[in-house]
Amino acid sequence: MTHQNEKLQDLNENNGTTSSLLVGNGERLKILASGTTTLNNLNLHNVLYIPKIIKNLLSVSKLIVDNNALVEFDANYCYVKDKLTGKILLRGKLRDGLYQLSNVNSQVHKDPCVYMSLKENWHRKLGHPNNKVLEKVLKNCNVKTSSRDEFLFCEACQFGKLHLLLFKSSSFHAKEPLELIHNDVRGPAPILSPSNFKYYVLFIDDYSRFTWIFPLKQKSETIHAFTQFKSLVENQFNKKIKALQCDGGGEFKPVQKIAIESRIQFRMSCPYTSQQNGRAERKHRHVTELGLTLLAHAKMPLQYWWEAFSTLVYLINRLPSSVNPNESPFSLLFEKKPDYHVLKSFSCACYPCLKPYNQHKLQFHTTQCVFLGYNNSHKGYKCLNSHGRIFISRHVVFNENFLSMMAFLTQEIH
Repeated sequence: MTHQNEKLQDLNENNGTTSSLLVGNGERLKILASGTTTLNNLNLHNVLYIPKIIKNLLSVSKLIVDNNALVEFDANYCYVKDKLTGKILLRGKLRDGLYQLSNVNSQVHKDPCVYMSLKENWHRKLGHPNNKVLEKVLKNCNVKTSSRDEFLFCEACQFGKLHLLLFKSSSFHAKEPLELIHNDVRGPAPILSPSNFKYYVLFIDDYSRFTWIFPLKQKSETIHAFTQFKSLVENQFNKKIKALQCDGGGEFKPVQKIAIESRIQFRMSCPYTSQQNGRAERKHRHVTELGLTLLAHAKMPLQYWWEAFSTLVYLINRLPSSVNPNESPFSLLFEKKPDYHVLKSFSCACYPCLKPYNQHKLQFHTTQCVFLGYNNSHKGYKCLNSHGRIFISRHVVFNENFLSMMAFLTQEIH
């Protein structure tokens, strides 16, 4: 709409009709005619002639539709660009709360760089380099640009070079146990464990960083692990889980249903954005790296990955952490110090009392076994004999200075 009828072509008068424009102060301004005009080769149709209007106003939506253009805004400027080439057709500057556009052709003689970006031309000529490279080439070529040449955006670069945006480290830390639980599933393992496990799922308490690990034969068992974990911790700590953070994997769809029914806030990371579930991902890496270290030191077959990983989680929960001002997750969650004296070296030689298993009185009371870790359901140790059988016993004698004879065990496995 404009108050300058000399700008209009194909003027079509209203012929006494009562069409008017209602403005902010409640006044109605009469529309005398309508017509067409151009602005820097852009077509403006159905422009209203309103003599009493103070400023010429332009509809962004009609400008875009009539000219196949796009409009970009920032805090100080707006740009009208050709949608196909990205060429700047118009530029406006923010004044008095409005973006004021100027006809490029009408001011070329004053400062052509304001509307025809020299930097943009060189950017295209050089094959769309980044701004640092562009500035260096312009400097080497002694090309002087106007201080108002603000080439800030190239749409073609977004199509060809767009990468993931940087992530900021989260500073959030839960104030109490079960306020936020991180969880994730890892697998499938390339080698089945002796119990045919292929996956495992972790649950991490954000407050203490205490970790629970559950083995899975299939990803679909995640729902059973979650219900078991939920019942365990809510009963043990007399608190409710308030929020659950996971990735967008399909195995968490049934978990989401239970969480919503239990009034647990269910949070998922964006598709293909595992960084948003970073604490669970970092815990996976921690468990995997140290678990493989245990297996390497023991020279044990990889099929015992589950025993190594579960033992490692048991140990991590009892080690001081810099996240918890040098307190262990165990002491922070259970408010007592862990007993380090019961810990034994993974894969060392051990001798459980097997007398209750003997079939006659002349059998030996024990056999050399391999220490495989701890059992959460029993206050005892897991001991693996040469036939692949695991005994759980409290009555175990350890020789931590000697790795058990894994040669025959490996032979037996293969």
